[in-house]
Amino acid sequence: EGPSIHLGAGIASLSGQWLRLPNNSIRTLVACGTAAAIAASFNTPLAGGIFAMEVVMMEYTIAGFTPVILAAVSATILSRAVFGGASVFYVPQLELASMWDLPYILLMGVCLGALSAYFVAAIRFFSRLAARVPVGVGIVLAGLLVGVIAIEIPAVLGMGYDTVNAAVLGDVAIGTLVLILFAKLLASAACVAVRIPGGLFGPTIVMGAMVGGVFAYGAEHLPGLSSAHGLFVMLGMGAMMSAALQAPLAGLLTLLELTA
Repeated sequence: EGPSIHLGAGIASLSGQWLRLPNNSIRTLVACGTAAAIAASFNTPLAGGIFAMEVVMMEYTIAGFTPVILAAVSATILSRAVFGGASVFYVPQLELASMWDLPYILLMGVCLGALSAYFVAAIRFFSRLAARVPVGVGIVLAGLLVGVIAIEIPAVLGMGYDTVNAAVLGDVAIGTLVLILFAKLLASAACVAVRIPGGLFGPTIVMGAMVGGVFAYGAEHLPGLSSAHGLFVMLGMGAMMSAALQAPLAGLLTLLELTA
């Protein structure tokens, strides 16, 4: 979503400057461009609008929300007309089987919060290293790191949605989940640090799904826990995204819309 957001926000800002609009109107237009980009990229109009309000506008007002949601919905309509409206993830019907699962889910949330902090720290670490070398050298080194990791763990490449779908169905072994988790964290942190335009939605969703998968295997061996494997994976996706982006409501709505 990174390039999409930059394109949407940039086009909106240039349009506002061309029309000689005041700064507060351009700020709203940038939020509209951001919301439209996310909505069209992920087929998530509500999440796109809420993300723009939480992260770009950083406030909720009727004057700001109305144009933002209009931009998100119109972008989604156009995207669905061209590419269809299928959900990104194929999740079976899930529900919380027992209230006894809630403390365990809370523990998973705390662990994901700690992981998101570690992810941000890793980005800052690689950013300090990248500042010591020319931009081109940093990009090449990050690419080499990803390539070396991908030789052993190919699932680190791309968006990783096929891996997430497999994790939801419980088709990925726990050891593989842990390997993909740390490989994705390392590769994503390096790429974000050197400004490779990829975004954070995909990596955080994949990492959250891997942690959820690990906790799902743990739940299968603990007495009193009976919720489906896919539920932990799905909750992990939303929790990691919410924590890393500091946008809890957007993370929740993204999860709901991506999984239908």
